[in-house]
Amino acid sequence: MDDQGRPGQDPAEAERVGTVRRLLARELRELGDGPGAAVRLLVLGAGDGGDVLPVLAGSPATVRATLVEPDPDLAAAARSTARDLGLDVDVRCADPGTTDAYLRVLPVAVLLLDGVLDDLAEADLAGAVAALPGLLDLEALVLSTSGGGSHDPVPAVREALLDGPFDELADAGPRVGAHRFSGDPEPAEPGLRLVDPL
Repeated sequence: MDDQGRPGQDPAEAERVGTVRRLLARELRELGDGPGAAVRLLVLGAGDGGDVLPVLAGSPATVRATLVEPDPDLAAAARSTARDLGLDVDVRCADPGTTDAYLRVLPVAVLLLDGVLDDLAEADLAGAVAALPGLLDLEALVLSTSGGGSHDPVPAVREALLDGPFDELADAGPRVGAHRFSGDPEPAEPGLRLVDPL
């Protein structure tokens, strides 16, 4: 697995991708060593799947992965890559901002928020974070990341998570936040909207 992204990629973006892949690979490795059913992974704003699909291809863990991406071209690219890698991955072209798009796969052990919280105002961000316990299993890992641009939303997302039932992990990097859910899981709520349609 290449933790440095794609050839010719911007160095900052390559670092971001590498950090996400490293944290995800470690989590799947640790979860895969334990007993129980497949690890549930949910990626909201999955793009072409480049942040996660190479990790899944190299992981010994049994993972039930659901990737949600509103752009049909990116979703198709993710499906194509998953197929080329021999992965059984559920890629959904749907609105990642509402639980209706992924209600039946909840709760999950790993949640990747890939740019979906980027443009939220403080109050909306707090509301989105308050809804996360309905998506998560006990001690789930939450990775938050942003794909680039002049505005880095990760510090604001980090602060919002720390105001909730989440503990920060120490080894995330630029444009990547890593937090452990320390609260009690809640029932998933149908029709719950985390963010406005992307």
